[in-house]
Amino acid sequence: SYFGVVAVGTPPIDVEVVIDTGSSDLWVPSSSYSKCNPGHGYNASSSSTSELLSNSFNESYGTGYFVGSLVSDVVQMGDFSIPNQEFGVISFENQTGSLTSNSTQGLIGFSWPNGKTTPFWFTLVKAGQWDEPLMALHITRFSNVSGASDAEPGGSLTLGYTNSSLYTGAIEYHNLTTYPPWVIDLTEITVQGQSVAVPAGSSANAMIDSGTELIYGPANVVANVYANIPGSQLIQSGGLQGYYQYPCDVSVDISLSFGGVSWPISSTHFRWLTDNPNPGQCTGAFAPQSSDQLTAWIIGDVFLKNVYAIFRYEPPAVGFATLSEVAPAENGVDGSPPSMVPPPVDRYNQARRLGHSMSSKFWVFGLVLYAFLAVVYILLNSICTSSWMLLTGLRA
Repeated sequence: SYFGVVAVGTPPIDVEVVIDTGSSDLWVPSSSYSKCNPGHGYNASSSSTSELLSNSFNESYGTGYFVGSLVSDVVQMGDFSIPNQEFGVISFENQTGSLTSNSTQGLIGFSWPNGKTTPFWFTLVKAGQWDEPLMALHITRFSNVSGASDAEPGGSLTLGYTNSSLYTGAIEYHNLTTYPPWVIDLTEITVQGQSVAVPAGSSANAMIDSGTELIYGPANVVANVYANIPGSQLIQSGGLQGYYQYPCDVSVDISLSFGGVSWPISSTHFRWLTDNPNPGQCTGAFAPQSSDQLTAWIIGDVFLKNVYAIFRYEPPAVGFATLSEVAPAENGVDGSPPSMVPPPVDRYNQARRLGHSMSSKFWVFGLVLYAFLAVVYILLNSICTSSWMLLTGLRA
């Protein structure tokens, strides 16, 4: 999962939230929820700006569902703030992988409104708080790095602009096929130099989802993908039943096209699991999904690690650009993830910054700025004190 930090309530508490372009609601755990990490949950009674909207609120996701209450309170991300953002407070969850039982505490949706609450990003762009009506995502890779900790620098999410240092060339935009999700049409898959046909119409609908790890699609098309990978086979039993495996010494050359450029996926990214129960076999990152899903395809982080992704509000579109040399250089670079420890006082009143980093870079900037302001304050205070003493002496 890729997560950032939001501050909720008055006084604010920091909550780690998964960055999810496949959903629209914001969820934070209740402080009374048994799975919540001690000291990190949201307590409405402790916030002077909290308002209860409903005691019953729930939302389903691909891995399960959340149940809780619906409240309104101050929510801040970076230097963007909404005084009455609606969000869910988790009191129960049924998830394949629990969010609240590990370091990540909740989830923030960056998809289009689904009719339940108005997303944080949507309120910001409608209010004209962004310089440009778009947001951009760059995520890093640590899956193949030995010794990587549970939390590492994950990349960056910029709100209201693109970071030109992270990509090169033009951005290829694709108008949305449907929304509320960010859905565009997948037109072609190329595997080991061979083209795999993707049926047109709804069978080509692909949701670009940062909250999903793998790439899921129709079973017959996924089978055709693996038919071009030597030695691959469907796993028939065990915990990985339904996924595909292939010899780990096979380098997979695969790319996706959405009607323009063919965007390659690194062979390292395609090699999802190397600890396959069968020696010498690796588990692939393409998997079949059931036909009852919202879209035929879900394009997750396995693809997004290879591009600079832009989600544009007006006109509605998803764009991709080639990563610059700066972006891949961040893969596997050890560092601090976003911290739950409150930074210096007044961080929400510092000069406006447009992006919310999922690394420690902006916190470092904040610390330097804080130290600079502190020195200026001391100098000014010294000058004012000296002047007051001089005037007192003259009057005496």
